[in-house]
Amino acid sequence: KYTTGQNNINKLLTIAEELAETPAPAFKTFGDRVKRQLGNLGLRDPEIDFGPDGASDEDKFNAMRLSVINEMKRLIIQESQVSDYDRKVTKNTTELSSIYKIV
Repeated sequence: KYTTGQNNINKLLTIAEELAETPAPAFKTFGDRVKRQLGNLGLRDPEIDFGPDGASDEDKFNAMRLSVINEMKRLIIQESQVSDYDRKVTKNTTELSSIYKIV
């Protein structure tokens, strides 16, 4: 379960490094946003602009970012839940303590 999150973080870092190496990342990002909007209107083909997956670097980065956030939420929820075994032990301990109080 940790490998998926680590792989997503590695992809996220790779995309961030690629964006950092771009000579003018602000202009590229703005141009990609314009192309994406034109693609949404059907005036441009995203596969021609962004490659076979049809997603800009910014879109890929945001998708990976959301994936990492969701994986972390899932991990936190899993780690914070009490297991069934813990519930049974607690229940048995409570029952035993109530029996000894009666006697």
